[in-house]
Amino acid sequence: DTGTLDSFLETSRFLAGDAPVVAGQISGDASDHVVIGEGADVACGSITDSVVLPGAKVKVSGSIRRCIIAGNVDRDGDIENEIIYGE
Repeated sequence: DTGTLDSFLETSRFLAGDAPVVAGQISGDASDHVVIGEGADVACGSITDSVVLPGAKVKVSGSIRRCIIAGNVDRDGDIENEIIYGE
């Protein structure tokens, strides 16, 4: 079951392995257990244990940790433990 944030991220970690899987663009540090979908554009200080869905445009002034992100997201500061669907 991948219906919760924890189970979705656990499944992503299992499927992706330890290295980041980056099919989009990223400006920032990507550490273990990160998946960036095709056509996604991510700008942040750092990202860990998160999934950014294909085509997402993400701009975060801080770090991203334990999140699933889709759509257009622009935030100040850190984001953690969230499922976010921007405009």
